[in-house]
Order: sequence, then structure tokens, then C-alpha cells
Amino acid sequence: MWGVAALVALVVAGAAAQRQPSITFISGAGSGEVVQDLGKSVELVCQVKDGKEYPINWIKVSGDSKEGEAVLPLSTGKTLAIRDPRFNVTNEVQDNSLSTTLRITNIQRVDAATYKCQVPVDFSNKITKEVRLRVKTPVEILPESTARLEVGAGEEARLECLVSGFPTPTITWARVDRKVFHTGAATMDGPTMLVTSAHSTDRGKYRCTAKNSVGPEQTHEAELVVRFGPTIAVRRPRVQQAAGYDVILQCQMEAFPGPKINWFQLGNEQALDNSGQYSVAHFTQGPTTTTSSLRIAGVTKENYGKYECQAENSHGEASSTVELSETNIPIPEAAFAGVAGTSGLASVILSSLLIILTLL
Repeated sequence: MWGVAALVALVVAGAAAQRQPSITFISGAGSGEVVQDLGKSVELVCQVKDGKEYPINWIKVSGDSKEGEAVLPLSTGKTLAIRDPRFNVTNEVQDNSLSTTLRITNIQRVDAATYKCQVPVDFSNKITKEVRLRVKTPVEILPESTARLEVGAGEEARLECLVSGFPTPTITWARVDRKVFHTGAATMDGPTMLVTSAHSTDRGKYRCTAKNSVGPEQTHEAELVVRFGPTIAVRRPRVQQAAGYDVILQCQMEAFPGPKINWFQLGNEQALDNSGQYSVAHFTQGPTTTTSSLRIAGVTKENYGKYECQAENSHGEASSTVELSETNIPIPEAAFAGVAGTSGLASVILSSLLIILTLL
């Protein structure tokens, strides 16, 4: 069809020895674009001087040169090249000019594209001008947006909030737990939430909010998981207990993934386990927090000394010590591990009462 049209134009032009046509007007002149609401109608006009004897073609070009353009011929002269009732083309002769109007009704997202008005003068000469049709559309979160990202401590973390919509949506990131970002700010703008060197404190869920002047705002949540080596904190590095009574030693660690935990009595290379006097228990208190307890039943002289709590995962290892020393006054168990369901102050008060009762 295109070859025949070009050949006809060439023959007519040669026979009539007419002047070369020129495109004197196209819709969107100046800005280069036409903006319309979704579902509305638009008319794209192209006026060609000395173009009455030439077919005027409309061509739709979608996509971009990087990802590959999709070229769709829409019309040639007075004839539509597609079967879509939403499209219509009309022509009007004005003195020595020919105007062609491409009308699109019930505009859809797919209609957002570049539309070329093209006049084929001969095989090697095509006069072209173009206009970009921009369709106002509400925000839509694209499925390529990050849902979950796992990185190691010190690595770069990049969460993407990919959206579509016109006018271009504004995007704001915030932490779901309402903590501040590593920068100290409460929010971060842009489609990418970037942490150049991830820390354990960056772990958590992040929410992006995207909005424009068309339709309601949209949100998306992304989870950032940071793998890191253990750190250990000992709330009571020195513990006392009288011989013959039970005692509990504790250490608390932060790590992800969860670490392998061992207890040792310094001077003994054998890890302590659930046998004899010893009972070892681990309590998970969150996705990265574990409390480990070593219970010694009926303390003897041999049990006094220093104990080491060791934690290890694929990202590192750590250790800390707790010293058990002798006292003549038995210490109630609540003084070591607290009492379930009581506050810190209530635990201290209860422990004091138990000591008094023991002395009476």
C-alpha cells in the first residue's frame, strides 16, 4: 500500500511539474505535544501547502529507540489502514493547501504515542512532522517494583518504586515503623530508596507513596532484610550465688540470620549442654534478637568462675563473658532472670522481699 501510494505521488508530481509540498501546521506546534484526559477525544490536524496531489499519511510510533519502537500505519490519504472505530480521518482542501485531521475518541492509555504526519514526495523524499499525544492517567504501581530485598551489612541496598501515570507522579518513601532514615530524614523522595552501605538498623519495611493530579494516590511496601554478624550484650556481667542454689546466666544477641550459640566455662573447651547441672535455652524476641540462658542447678565450688557466651553465623562471630562468684546470701532466681509478667521495678521489689524472707 505504501509503495503504491509513493509511486502514485511520484508520477503525479512529475507529470504536473508542481511545486514541492511543505507541512505548514501540525497540532501541538510550539510545545510539540497535545495533552488530553483519559476517555476524552482529540483531533490531530496536519496542514500541507501544495499538497493536494499527494497522499498524506498518519503513522503512530510507540515506545522508544532504546527498547525498540513499534510503528503502526494509521491512514494513507482518505483511507484508514486500521480497523478501530475509535479512529477516523478526514481531509479538507483550502486554496492550495490540504488539511488532514486524525480524530481519536474514547482515548486509552495505549494511545499515548508520537503521531507522524508524512507526505511521500518520491521514493527518497518524505516530508514529516510529528506531535506527541500525552494522555492524563492515574498513578499505577508497576509489578517490577521491589517487594523484598536481602543484602549483607555494608552492601548497597536499592528499593525501587516503579510507577506509571501522567502527569509524572511524585514519589515519597517513608519507613513503616516511622523511624528516620539513615540520613536522619523522615522521608526520601524519588523512585529509588538508596542505602549506600546497609546497616542492621536499616532493616524493616518501607512504604512508597505515589500521586499525581489524576485519581487517588497509590502506595507500595517493600521489605529490606540486612544480614549481619552477631553482637552480644550482657545485662549482668557479674552474678553472685550461694553454694547449693540455682543460678541463671544470660546474654542477649542481635544477628541475622540467627546464630549458633554455645556456652563455655573458661578453662574448659567442651561446650555446655543440657546435661547434669546445666540447662541451656534460647528465646527468640524478634527477627534479629535472641536471649540465651545458662541455668546451673545446685551451684558447687567448681562452678564458680567465668563463663563465655559465643554466637556465630555466616557473617561473623562474637563472644562475651559472665562471671559467677560466691556469696553467703542466697539470691532468688527472680534477681537473675526477672519474673514473667512483671515489670523491671516489680521484679526488683519481689527479689528484695524474697531475700528478706530467706534471711528470716
